[in-house]
Amino acid sequence: MSSTPFVPDIPPDAVEFDVVMRGYDRDQVIGLFTEAHTSIEALEAGNSNDSGLTADDLRSRANDFDVVLRGYDRGQVNWMVETLAQRLEGGSQPFAPGMDDVTFKVALRGYARDQVVETITDAVTGVEAVQNGNPQATALTGEELRARADGFDVVFRGYDKRQVSLWIDHLANELDAAARPGGSL
Repeated sequence: MSSTPFVPDIPPDAVEFDVVMRGYDRDQVIGLFTEAHTSIEALEAGNSNDSGLTADDLRSRANDFDVVLRGYDRGQVNWMVETLAQRLEGGSQPFAPGMDDVTFKVALRGYARDQVVETITDAVTGVEAVQNGNPQATALTGEELRARADGFDVVFRGYDKRQVSLWIDHLANELDAAARPGGSL
């Protein structure tokens, strides 16, 4: 297992944050994240000179977000800042998480923690089997993983549904890619 962190490839229009009583200024967040996505696209297209924003710039500017009434949830925004910074540093593609690498925020109403841990552990085991050249070792497909996730119970003090859904989607995509003829990760 590699120590390279998993960094989800999240398009800017797919990002949603909870609006809370005291959070980061929404316009500032959207402006910076739009600029970060433009820089990431330039880097991924091989235009490193045109990338503009660096990971350090992103982190520094995010530290200057104003806290306002009815702003974006600070924890969610901070997580996304770090995710985008890692992508700006070139850490987008490798996937090698174990359950020790996965942390979810506990929400007032979220997915049952034991169900999430069991499902993600099974999925990570399947992805690792494929990475080790043994795609037949996993009995779990992307479709089955999504079906299991659709059945998660929503409980008091469960794992944040949005964070869990991002992981499930990524793991399911990895399992689907491995299932295609000649597919590998």
